[in-house]
Amino acid sequence: MIITCGFEAEYNPMKEAFLGELREKVDYMILGQHFVSDGLHNIPQKNNPEYPKEYAKMLCEGMDSGIFDIVAHPDIFMEFRDTMTTEDDKKEFDKNAREASEMICAKAKEIGIPIEFNFGGIEKGKKMQDGNYAYPHPLFWEIAAKSGVQVLYGVDAHTPSQFERMAIDREIA
Repeated sequence: MIITCGFEAEYNPMKEAFLGELREKVDYMILGQHFVSDGLHNIPQKNNPEYPKEYAKMLCEGMDSGIFDIVAHPDIFMEFRDTMTTEDDKKEFDKNAREASEMICAKAKEIGIPIEFNFGGIEKGKKMQDGNYAYPHPLFWEIAAKSGVQVLYGVDAHTPSQFERMAIDREIA
C-alpha cells in the first residue's frame, strides 16, 4: 500500500513563501480558495456582484504559483449569488460568474492542473433560489465541459460517510 500526504490550503500572495515551504514537505497540495484578500483584508463576498471575478483572479494567481496540484471546488463562489439584493446585481453577478468560470477553466487547462467536481454542496443541501446547488453549479460546469479541462470527483471529505454517499451525490449532480 502506498500512502501519500497532502492537504487543502488557501492561496495568499503574502504567504506564498510559507506555502512553498509546506509544499516541499508533502506529496500534493490542493488549492481550496474560500476567501479573496487584497493583502490585509478579505474582499466582501456577500452582495458583491464583482466577487466572481475577484475570486477567479485569486484562483488563477494561486494556480500560477506552481504550489498546487489540484483545484478544489472551483465554483464555490456561486454560493454568493443569492446574496445579491437587486435584479441588476444578480444579472451583473451572472455575467461576472460566466467570465470567472471561463478564466478559471482556461488557466487550469493551460497549466494542466485538474479541477474538482465537488459534491460538498449537495451533501450540505446548499440549494439556491434558482433551484440549483451552490456547488456543483451548472453555469460553471457547462463552461468546464466545453473547455476540455481535466476534472476529478471529490467528496469534500469532512466525514467518512461522504465517501459512502458519493455514488448517490454523483447521480444527483
